[in-house]
Amino acid sequence: MLRNLLGKTTIDSLSANGFNISYNPVCVQSVRWRRKPRWIPKAKTKIFRIPNHKPLLPEETHEWLRINNNYKLQMNSVRAFFREEVMNKKKLIAQGQTPADEEAEFERCKSINDEWNQEIANIRDARYARIMKKRCEKLETSLDHLERIKELQMTKIEERVRIQKEKSTTFITRKNIDQAIEHALSNQVDFNFSIDLQGNIYKGDEKPGSVAKKEAN
Repeated sequence: MLRNLLGKTTIDSLSANGFNISYNPVCVQSVRWRRKPRWIPKAKTKIFRIPNHKPLLPEETHEWLRINNNYKLQMNSVRAFFREEVMNKKKLIAQGQTPADEEAEFERCKSINDEWNQEIANIRDARYARIMKKRCEKLETSLDHLERIKELQMTKIEERVRIQKEKSTTFITRKNIDQAIEHALSNQVDFNFSIDLQGNIYKGDEKPGSVAKKEAN
């Protein structure tokens, strides 16, 4: 498995450099290819450890300072040279242009900018038009739905009103209260009755035996 991942050439080169690479897929030795990341803290065994820096010889220090100074001097010279070249080119360009040329260049850039702004404005207006159209269609659909719901509610209300009007003919009012009283007195209804399992009705104080006698008579 390790041979398939790394390849025979890589494994052979690592083995030649002193790494103990085994071909056994069960025993795999990991190789640390990078340094410890900066966000990982210092090891506890090295927190209070002060490394002893080897002092440099005076000859080495003098040579290091000489090389460093030469490098800085050369780099500063190169930067100054390029800076001077850029300034000279700017002066030549400025000398070759007249105020009329500058004005024409400004107008050309301004016209290009205006064209870009107009193109973006057209795209924005088209997008706003599409959005408003979708919103209007959605509002129209919602209004139609609300109108249908309102019509259905009005139909139900009218049906209820019609039923109540039909029932109002039997209501007792101040005008027909006397007639209602006379009708109730002349047509008395006795609600004191019971019904057996066979469906026989027993009114008042009647008993099952009296009903049988009536049926026999």
